[in-house]
Amino acid sequence: MPSLDHIAIWTHRRDALLAALADAAGMAAVDGYSPDGQVVARGVRFANGPFLDVHQLPDAAPAGPARALVALRAPVDEIVGLADRHGWRVKPDRREDSADPHRKPPWSLVSFRRGQGLLSQLFAIDYHPGATTPADYAVPLYDPAGPCTGAACLDRVWLPVDDPAAARLALSDLGGRPCGALPSPWAVDGAHAFALGPAQLVVVASLPGALRLDLAAPGAPQTMLAPIDGLQLHINAG
Repeated sequence: MPSLDHIAIWTHRRDALLAALADAAGMAAVDGYSPDGQVVARGVRFANGPFLDVHQLPDAAPAGPARALVALRAPVDEIVGLADRHGWRVKPDRREDSADPHRKPPWSLVSFRRGQGLLSQLFAIDYHPGATTPADYAVPLYDPAGPCTGAACLDRVWLPVDDPAAARLALSDLGGRPCGALPSPWAVDGAHAFALGPAQLVVVASLPGALRLDLAAPGAPQTMLAPIDGLQLHINAG
């Protein structure tokens, strides 16, 4: 069954987000994707396993809210098989098919084509333990067995969707375990949670931002932050 692996975020304010996570939840950032030695992505790995992969957009990129995709850990063939059965449009990107043999990442990916609602906010990653890792990816953040960078856990990832009923069906088809509507103090009209391994994915018709993360941080005060446009952090909210 797929499990929630990480959240990839693209923003002009990478360091502002990571500073907020350090101040509010005690999370220390480590380096991620570093092509030719230039650190483009940094992030944090939570105590329960998932991590945030925060990419700094170049200055020339259009301004706007942060963009995010949720990565599910699952074998490529499993996701392709599910896509065949349910009529989903996907694009496998297998490691062995990489055009550059010297920069093959130690994983394969499956992306969901655009225009498929919730599915288009997800992708799947299939790690290849023991595979040769080029320097671009030989970084602390991308080590599946790497240590956490703080004591906080990622409890929930909230995603707004246009069609909540279709989103719930898609998550069930992916193997998510329905947890039902969330009670107060988490209540947002129409919010439904699905367990995906170490954390829950919550689908809801609308949110103040494009993405909401619920964190449990020992010793931290209860708080809500919006450190960058398009993302909210709820810490120890209940």
